[in-house]
Amino acid sequence: MPNDQRPEPAGTLAALCAEAYRAALTRLSAARRVSEALAAEPLPAGPVRVLALGKAAAPMLDAAAAALGERLRDPLCVYPERTPGPRCPGALAVAAGHPRPTDGSLRAGEAIQGWAAAGGGAPALVLLSGGGSALAVAPAGVGLADKIAGAAAVMRAGLPIGALNTVRKHLSILKGGQLGAALFPAPTRVLVLSDVPGDDLSVIASGPLAPDPSTFGDALAAVDAAARAGIAAPPAVRARLEAGARGAVGETVKPGDPRLAGVAHRLLAGPLDLARAAAGRPPAAAAPPRPTRRRSRATSRRWPRGSPRGPASTPGGDGRCSPSAASPPSACPPTPPGPTAAAPSTWRSSARSRWRASPPRRSPPAPTGATGPPSRPARWWTARPPPPPAAPASTSPPRSPRPAPAPPPSRWASRSRASTPGRTSATW
Repeated sequence: MPNDQRPEPAGTLAALCAEAYRAALTRLSAARRVSEALAAEPLPAGPVRVLALGKAAAPMLDAAAAALGERLRDPLCVYPERTPGPRCPGALAVAAGHPRPTDGSLRAGEAIQGWAAAGGGAPALVLLSGGGSALAVAPAGVGLADKIAGAAAVMRAGLPIGALNTVRKHLSILKGGQLGAALFPAPTRVLVLSDVPGDDLSVIASGPLAPDPSTFGDALAAVDAAARAGIAAPPAVRARLEAGARGAVGETVKPGDPRLAGVAHRLLAGPLDLARAAAGRPPAAAAPPRPTRRRSRATSRRWPRGSPRGPASTPGGDGRCSPSAASPPSACPPTPPGPTAAAPSTWRSSARSRWRASPPRRSPPAPTGATGPPSRPARWWTARPPPPPAAPASTSPPRSPRPAPAPPPSRWASRSRASTPGRTSATW
């Protein structure tokens, strides 16, 4: 969990998600991943300088120190504030801000620059995890406040992480492969824990040891997109990016640069592995299922209210008896004649959710001297009351049919000449 978030109240959905996240991180175990990677691909013999940068820097450095033993040299750890630091003896630990850089982030950037300059070509091991963009800051051409404001503008505009880190890389002297160029010609192994979808090495922690395919023009386009969204970057940031787009400022390290030929990356885990770990180990205190307001028709028709659910039980419990592994058929007495012990059934009669009960159906009497298992209770959904008996037939003689009513007069009858003497009522 990021160090700037407070724990949620217990029982809420956010608290359950946070617990699932922490359980997935515990199961993923950054320290174990580092130990397995160093055991599978051992480092060259001799002293090894170690740098750990990111949210998982402390456990990764402890695991590397345990694997290297006396070969460990110049351990430097940059980790988030308000989180446990490394237990490695002799390590230089610098606590920095995340996700917003602080003065500690500026000190961490200076410490990394000094660590890289003092290498002298000795083999190096870099343990990189997410969050390194904010934890180590070394501004180039702008002040710390302007760089923080420029990155915040792109972030608030809702641009993707790739665009945000493009701006960060072109305002830094460490990111965008420049730390790897500073370590040249030392052979460098980089073990990476990704927090970026797609696991792009040039985006994770702004790619301090990976070649950068983006340009100053891409960074300027991201700042322009943020300005169109109503969030403008500081003038110093725009001036720096415009100068780089004109070619007045040198670009970051690009693919194919020979200074990165001795850098080898290995991805230990990413967001997909974290999601699989969370799916395989749900939180222990899972919320109980909430009951629905209306029972489904299938559920209500399948299980009558008051009746046992599932197969018939053994002697005892609900008072019924049926053969099972614990009670053979001989242990069950025959079913006496008469109504069964099933409770009245309930069923839904219409879409208005009205309920009505029907009396239980009588089971047929068991034959005398029967020794087998009792008869199965009648299905409750067929237990409806019998229809009422038909009315007795009448013994009185049948009545004569009524004469058919006269048809209505024709609409032409109004034009008859019945009023004329000597004429009949004939229609025209």
